Amino acid sequence: MVHFNRIQLYGIAANMIAVPVSGFWIMPWAVIAGGLMPFGIEDLALVPMGWGVAVVIETAHMVAAWPGAVWVIPTMPDLGFVLIVIGGLWFCLWQARWRHLGLAAVAAGFASLAFADPPDMLVDGNRRMVAVRAADGRLACDDGVCTYALGTRTVTIVRDERALALSCRSADRLVTFAFVRRRDCPRPGLLIDGGRLWREGTHAVWTTRDGLRVETVAARRGARPWSTRPDRRNERL
Repeated sequence: MVHFNRIQLYGIAANMIAVPVSGFWIMPWAVIAGGLMPFGIEDLALVPMGWGVAVVIETAHMVAAWPGAVWVIPTMPDLGFVLIVIGGLWFCLWQARWRHLGLAAVAAGFASLAFADPPDMLVDGNRRMVAVRAADGRLACDDGVCTYALGTRTVTIVRDERALALSCRSADRLVTFAFVRRRDCPRPGLLIDGGRLWREGTHAVWTTRDGLRVETVAARRGARPWSTRPDRRNERL
């Protein structure tokens, strides 16, 4: 729920099939395959093991296709997550009656979902799609160019690179999957292009009183030794 913003409502039903198949069929054949590998005849075990894997995969597809199988939720505020963890520990570790106060903390944590603030626009770091959110769903597109009213501001989303030059001269805020040199596109106060998406990953945009607030995967992740993309701070534009 916290990491993937979704709850699998029928997970128990899927596990009633997947767990026995894994424990009584897949894993034994995996052990046998390991013993047969030095003799080069591991296929004798890997093939029936694959039958079990296919059953698990088919079960996952079947359950995922059931109506209402997934409950999608917004990102929980950090405080809500902390309350659930502390409340759960409080309830489980203590033995006295006041241990039930932990349930109140857990309930408050779940109630924090009502105060979640999902972004108004998401730009995929893999340069495949842009998702926008508006109360009236306004999104006007013409000749490969979309204009989106983000609060009191307008964001231009360029889908056709042939319209990029004109948008660079006229747009105040521009989103494009093309790689753009900033000196060739100086007008937009906010420019999210292919190069920026490659460096910083997916972008989330919120409207604020001060302008647009942008958060990126790189900024949330921070500088890590294994990160190939440079770290950038969150921006207000």
